Amino acid sequence: MLDGYSPMTQALLGTLFTWALTAAGAALVFVFSSRQKSILDGSLGFAAGVMLAASYWSLLAPAIDMAEDSGKYGSFAFVPVAVGFSLGAAFVYFADLVMPLLLVLAPFRPFFCLHRSSTLLPSSFILWPFLSGRHGDSSGNMGL
Repeated sequence: MLDGYSPMTQALLGTLFTWALTAAGAALVFVFSSRQKSILDGSLGFAAGVMLAASYWSLLAPAIDMAEDSGKYGSFAFVPVAVGFSLGAAFVYFADLVMPLLLVLAPFRPFFCLHRSSTLLPSSFILWPFLSGRHGDSSGNMGL
């Protein structure tokens, strides 16, 4: 807690701090070239470890404590948490398997498209919300 600041100001400062750290971490892709893939792989592994630690300390440990405090499960208080964790992992796994199939069957609907012939913006960047192949130019080119 920051003494002398209102809760709204503290929430704003905390949000801006976490945003700045996230943006700084994401900016590493611009700093390192693709030849330094091992550094980017190490950064990805570090981020995965941080997320695993955050999920344990913020979600799993309190859930196990709540199950123990309820008294319903005795020495097996970890079981409902383990089942929930396993179901979540299975959902992510199967969603990872199904998503490529859904993208193949669905029409192409990008939110942001680059169009080379546009002169609206200096960088030729146009927002075309939810376009499909039917709504492009006459050739069906989506500007990619």
